Amino acid sequence: MRGREGILRLSLAAVSLVLSLSGAAPVQAQRIFLVGDSISVSGIDELQAGTRSLPYRLQRAIPEKIVTLYGRPGWSMSYNSGYLVSQMSLEGLTAQLLASDVVAILLGHNDFSASAPIADFESSYLFALDNIRFWMGRPLCITPIPVQTENSANRLGLTLEDYRESIRAVCTAAGIPVIEGPELIAYESRFYSDWNHLSLAGTRRLAKTLAQALRENVPELSN
Repeated sequence: MRGREGILRLSLAAVSLVLSLSGAAPVQAQRIFLVGDSISVSGIDELQAGTRSLPYRLQRAIPEKIVTLYGRPGWSMSYNSGYLVSQMSLEGLTAQLLASDVVAILLGHNDFSASAPIADFESSYLFALDNIRFWMGRPLCITPIPVQTENSANRLGLTLEDYRESIRAVCTAAGIPVIEGPELIAYESRFYSDWNHLSLAGTRRLAKTLAQALRENVPELSN
């Protein structure tokens, strides 16, 4: 077990002990928890993104649900300080997260651009899925949406599609639904503000199509 994974497991155990001793139980509500990077927060910190953020727009597309965000620009699944598992600390394990019905993951762009080895990416993704499923709610995988460098290879000779394929393989093997990012939005200039970040029109478009995909993959959200 990697050191940071061991630390996370101890942190999760501590949360479980506190909840059991206090008699507290996760609040039952229909919540969507989005784990994302700068694409989810319009390229800036989510506190500044406001109405430009994907969670805000998704909330408007599914007004009867509660959408929250767990992410930062630069976040990834498997490398450096953006390592998702290391970010899932006691600070992040709030009642809001524990009460989530669906935890949707939209990560992979930064792993691709940083040339993360596929084996590390898949191992970290699976570890995150296991913890989300055990502690937090139902995970749902979203493959990376298109970017300008879609067909370019990183330092390992891998394209973004290779990381999508890894997500499909890991999530399918775990019995977890996969939403295809390229089916949610096309790479068109009107939808992007630069080579990979969404414009306001793009965020609105992604929120609309993602809301529909969530309803199709999570029947409870259609009620």
